[in-house]
Amino acid sequence: LLQILDEKNILETRNKVYEKMKFFIYDYHPRLNNLSASSVSANLYLAGLYIATNTYIPNTLTGRTGEEQAIELLRSCWTNRPLSQEEQYCINNIKDLCRGRYPSLSLICHDLERCSKELMFLHNDLQHNEKDNVE
Repeated sequence: LLQILDEKNILETRNKVYEKMKFFIYDYHPRLNNLSASSVSANLYLAGLYIATNTYIPNTLTGRTGEEQAIELLRSCWTNRPLSQEEQYCINNIKDLCRGRYPSLSLICHDLERCSKELMFLHNDLQHNEKDNVE
């Protein structure tokens, strides 16, 4: 609930926010100097942050640029199952951020999406069988 008052405190406007706030928890590895997460969507979100804040000067903490960090994180997200809506949203965000500037990241995102869809027919059959068993 957001309240906005003018200078005379006469006008009050209320706006409801229907979006849920999401957050991720990352662990810092002191020896490897990097952040790690326990889920694919958290790693994809972190990769998007690295791309959005990328400079061509390596980070003093990690010794790598944001692009290099994002490439490493995207490679750790490889999966042979369909991506969730949240994961697909993060990948689309990364592709929008790196369009034209980071072709290597665009290719990795494309390959990641393609590999996640290769065995989709197996997952669709399982979902249909579970629905049949419930009814």
